[in-house]
Amino acid sequence: MYTFFNKISKTIMEGYIQNNGLYLGLGTISLVTCLELTNLSSVVKLIRYNGIYSYVKAWAHTIVNSALFGPIVYHGVRQNLLDVKEHTIIVNIINIPTILLLHSYGYWVAHNMMHKKYLWCIHKYHHTYSCYVTPVVAMAVSPMEYSIAYMFPFIFASCIITPSNFELLTSATIISVCNLMIHCPSIEYFSKYYPDWWVSPGKHLKHHSSKSKCHIAAPTIDIDFLIVLFSGYW
Repeated sequence: MYTFFNKISKTIMEGYIQNNGLYLGLGTISLVTCLELTNLSSVVKLIRYNGIYSYVKAWAHTIVNSALFGPIVYHGVRQNLLDVKEHTIIVNIINIPTILLLHSYGYWVAHNMMHKKYLWCIHKYHHTYSCYVTPVVAMAVSPMEYSIAYMFPFIFASCIITPSNFELLTSATIISVCNLMIHCPSIEYFSKYYPDWWVSPGKHLKHHSSKSKCHIAAPTIDIDFLIVLFSGYW
């Protein structure tokens, strides 16, 4: 029995260590560190307003979600939903934006539901960071929210597209980086240069600061904008 469980744990650990998702998670943590340093004034304000414990807790969630939960789900997708054949550049150009669109829609549905009274308990912790937001807040979500709003849409998109390894890693990287950038006050000024169909830091920071349910879309394609745009045609 011991030998059996030892083999299972060894297999899991080998898959975890060889997992691109782990490197992506560690890269995310490194990027958060760099972005926090470029937003020091906001970091100081957040600590003064929310307290040092709240800031440390945000970091704890970031590390656990990025280096544990994310890589596990990524490995599962890679093992079970990946197309082992590499796709052509044309297919890459089609599949990567499609994954981003499907993930954005899945996130929008989950996020919208979590702003309802019956699921607010899952999401309210993330909104304890409202007056002051820094990049580390991007991953400051409970494991339940991380699974529902971030991982499930990723699995959903992968089930439909069956991505290649390149498409999976590229789309996951874009989602991860954009999620950090929209929580970055130091680049809010550049929001005016973003296309209307893309989620900007300005839009998402307004979502955090506003008590009204606005700018639900994140972290890449602005589903709110697309719904308004196409409802005009319908």
